[in-house]
Amino acid sequence: MSGLKRRRVWVLAGLLGLLGCASPPSRFHTLDAVAERVAQPERPTTILVAQVGIPPRVDRRQLVLGVGRVTIEEFERWAAPLRDEIGRALALNLSRQLGASQVAAWPQNLIADPDLQVFADFARFESQPGVVALCEVRWRVRDRQGKTLASGSRTYETQPEDARLTSLTMAHNRNLAALGADIAAALRAP
Repeated sequence: MSGLKRRRVWVLAGLLGLLGCASPPSRFHTLDAVAERVAQPERPTTILVAQVGIPPRVDRRQLVLGVGRVTIEEFERWAAPLRDEIGRALALNLSRQLGASQVAAWPQNLIADPDLQVFADFARFESQPGVVALCEVRWRVRDRQGKTLASGSRTYETQPEDARLTSLTMAHNRNLAALGADIAAALRAP
């Protein structure tokens, strides 16, 4: 074999080797509001989801799957940091359920002086495809003066329709809609 042919074989072998090392593309997931609009505002209300706390083990861009023993899915990622995804979805659900005129989630705060501030601390945020989307959360709502108007805690569990990660994400969306409904109901109570 001539030197030119030998060089071409080595270049081709090198390119094939690089192709074998290529990573699969990342897929991105997002949380969203699934609550229906159930209320018209009695008065203009501005809401800020001011703080969302999540367990350190899920505080990453990759999806963390499992209950107890977990795996980190390197190529399945949240489109934004998980605490931002949760805050935005919760804010949108509250907007629909309370009929709020303006709603925002930190850090995208566009509301200078909100009527209500929501704080949510997730002790658990667990994901097991085909089995359960689970979150355990304590929450409170404060008015402009910092007075707590409502608070609560609950564990939300939803079984995904199947083992696909999109179904798991939808199950988490339903949990966040239920959390929004609980907060809205507490604020409407006398």
